[in-house]
Amino acid sequence: MRLHGDPAHAPVAFGAHFIGAHHYAPMIIGLDYEHVRSDHSYRQALRQALLRARVHRSDRILLGMGAPLEKHRFGAAVEHRCAYAQFGEHYSQEVLAGIAAESLAAA
Repeated sequence: MRLHGDPAHAPVAFGAHFIGAHHYAPMIIGLDYEHVRSDHSYRQALRQALLRARVHRSDRILLGMGAPLEKHRFGAAVEHRCAYAQFGEHYSQEVLAGIAAESLAAA
């Protein structure tokens, strides 16, 4: 995505998306962070992903984790999920426990 459709401007956002049999999933969205606030490039990247999903007539769009406010503006619903992991060493278990504690504190 370029600013104002001008080919002379450098790209400010990039998206790589997966088209499944019944779903559409934006996998990677790359952003030039100088333009996220001023030009709303993340919001525009989400909008383009939703428009492409509509073109492909996808039944479901999977937007992934993070940025719930921006995704809620497009009508996304939060689905809570759990993940379980088994570790053979204690260090990895401690790192995962720290990450879980930080995410709970941030919520």
